[in-house]
Amino acid sequence: MLRVCFLQQWYAPADDAPEDALYDSQALRDFARIDLGADAVPDATTLVKFTACWNRTTCAKAFSRPSTPI
Repeated sequence: MLRVCFLQQWYAPADDAPEDALYDSQALRDFARIDLGADAVPDATTLVKFTACWNRTTCAKAFSRPSTPI
């Protein structure tokens, strides 16, 4: 789920778009480590709930900080 959350933040799709993108793109499924034969693609409701939960964590705040250039 965390990898799917990252995909959603990187590509900034709508809440239901990652589900469709994961069905359509083998590269995204490979990154998220989802095998359609064995795993289910998370639906939009699950993604919204996970994202809301993730955004409340301190880890999410650390990832959202802009990095300082070297």
